[in-house]
Amino acid sequence: MFELGPKNTDVQFRYIQTTSSLKARVILNLPFSSRICFFGRNEAAAFIDAMRRRNVVARLGGPNNHYLAKAAELSDRTVIEITGVGTPDQMLAAGERLAQSIEKLAILASTFNMRRPEVHRKLGIATNTTREINLAVTSGFKRIRARSERAPRTEGILIDGSFCNRFNRCGFSQLLQYIQSADDDLAKRVRVSTDWLLESRRESRIGAAVVKTAIALESLLIFTESEALARTLSERSAFLLTNSPEIRKIICAVILRFYDVRSGIVHGSQKKVRKLTPELRP
Repeated sequence: MFELGPKNTDVQFRYIQTTSSLKARVILNLPFSSRICFFGRNEAAAFIDAMRRRNVVARLGGPNNHYLAKAAELSDRTVIEITGVGTPDQMLAAGERLAQSIEKLAILASTFNMRRPEVHRKLGIATNTTREINLAVTSGFKRIRARSERAPRTEGILIDGSFCNRFNRCGFSQLLQYIQSADDDLAKRVRVSTDWLLESRRESRIGAAVVKTAIALESLLIFTESEALARTLSERSAFLLTNSPEIRKIICAVILRFYDVRSGIVHGSQKKVRKLTPELRP
């Protein structure tokens, strides 16, 4: 849990983490004095100059100082920036935890208006792509075969005005506030569920993505091992998502079809797997 201003500490810190998964065109302000923004060259230069003037180790270490070199890498990058309060020993870990949650929710928010191939393209995810070199030769080296594939470039998910509006309208700011502040059983379930949902969105294999989406639902909505998974998930999902009896019936039917496909993937039923239509793909 990330806390601002605990009573036994009085040191304010600024945490900055680069992210290649996001590309900020505007600033997205978030709870806990955090934001996603573009860290320009001039801002990086001012940050480095302040570090050199105010920190003895950085100043005496010269231009090749480790921390100055790290700060230089922030230039012209999209970053997640956090202002918090804690001990020097706590600030890095606290910042990392919150930054990971922010990046995770930003990626999940992008799936509301982008299909899976586009999300994967933005994140540089591709199937059967490797940075390794493959080389084969016959005896005597008369025949040589080689193959190497360059991993796709990470374009990053665009953080623009539309993204910011959608992020806030769909409740992701409140979700960030909740998963970082609360520590009860439900908050733990939500954190586990969002982790699995993110894994499903990053997964390039459709079958594996379906299974991971199912695990995300189970982590959130299943409370005992004795519950009937498909029926329980469909009913609870429907009641959580709408008050309309007609729409609840539709949601129940979709979840039941989805879980039928999930069972087919897990148990090897090709008949059920064929039900994996574009409408059911996570």
